[in-house]
Amino acid sequence: MTPLSLGQAAPNFTLTNAQGEPRTLADYGGKWLIFYFYPKDNTPGCTTEALDFTALASEFTALDAVIVGVSPDSEKSHGRFIEKKELTIELLSDPDHQTAEAYGVWQLKKFMGKEYMGIVRSTFLIDPQGQVAAIWSKATPKQCWRRSRRNCREINLAKSLVIPLATGFIEHQRTGDRHIERFHPWPHGNLYRFVGEAGDHWG
Repeated sequence: MTPLSLGQAAPNFTLTNAQGEPRTLADYGGKWLIFYFYPKDNTPGCTTEALDFTALASEFTALDAVIVGVSPDSEKSHGRFIEKKELTIELLSDPDHQTAEAYGVWQLKKFMGKEYMGIVRSTFLIDPQGQVAAIWSKATPKQCWRRSRRNCREINLAKSLVIPLATGFIEHQRTGDRHIERFHPWPHGNLYRFVGEAGDHWG
């Protein structure tokens, strides 16, 4: 499988959550998707990752992002994991690892001299249009949420662009598919007079 690249359309999937409900990529359309793959429920690193994402869920929601974890574990295993650790994020089951293969995270691993196929901990940031915006492969549990949050914050700031003019400034805002443009005049009608007076106060 050829590794995914930035700007590429994210592979579609049909997986089930802990309640047995089907989920596809389209179900998360219109929002930023933190799509992370982890090896196994209830293991130390994967538990830390899930708890960290749960603790930050409201912050990601404010950034218009949703968090979804994927592993080969069964729906029942996910349900027990969620209940035991009081997780609030959604976990999807990929028992035949087809989605993991499509995202290039089902790879040869080594442990104590033995080789086997398994999930390489990885996180994908998928934009509201379904394109890959960022990839973190072979990341530690802490790196996954930190990098995801940093990128979402940067993207959120980029939604508002200010262009200064002599008589005012134009504000561009993107909200989903909507693009809003507003003109705001400077308080005294002129940028240079405004900056000069501000300098008198600040200097």
